[in-house]
Amino acid sequence: MKNYFIFTVLLFSAQSALATQCISGGQQIEVHKCNNDILCISRDRTEEVPDEGSTEEDKVSCVDVNFDGELDILVEHRPTGQVKMSSVFIFDKPDGIYKKNQPLSDIPCIKIDADKKLISGECFSSSACDRWSEQYKISDNSLELISTKGTYCDPATGDAYSYFESYDKGKIVQKIVEPLTEGK
Repeated sequence: MKNYFIFTVLLFSAQSALATQCISGGQQIEVHKCNNDILCISRDRTEEVPDEGSTEEDKVSCVDVNFDGELDILVEHRPTGQVKMSSVFIFDKPDGIYKKNQPLSDIPCIKIDADKKLISGECFSSSACDRWSEQYKISDNSLELISTKGTYCDPATGDAYSYFESYDKGKIVQKIVEPLTEGK
């Protein structure tokens, strides 16, 4: 009997590990797994099934990703190497449903700064030396890159540099490059 009880508890906790509840606009929203590990969004006796699989390692949170006052859904997937990808579902007010936003979902290691209303990608890289992060703001319901900072190596000399670039409407308005030295 004791083994049966432990199995039941483990089964119950494994099935509900992904479930998250939040309240938006006075409505309770529940994000959970249903139908063979598919993500489901339930609210007001309706259930949305976005085209998104899920695993036990996924972390789901309700956060206002696009800073419009409505809670959106952020599904952080388990890391692959140094990169952690997410799926972002934005609440579409006119249609009253959640829609996957691919540009936001394509940002690796996404961070949301609600106070500054900024979105960051924290782990871009193309080599061991070439790494950077990007900051975006939401402008006219789309992403606008506002800054990039990182490191790179000169392929001819192997010298390493740090850099910072700021942008305005897609154009570089400031660029600072400094050589990296030991201990920096």
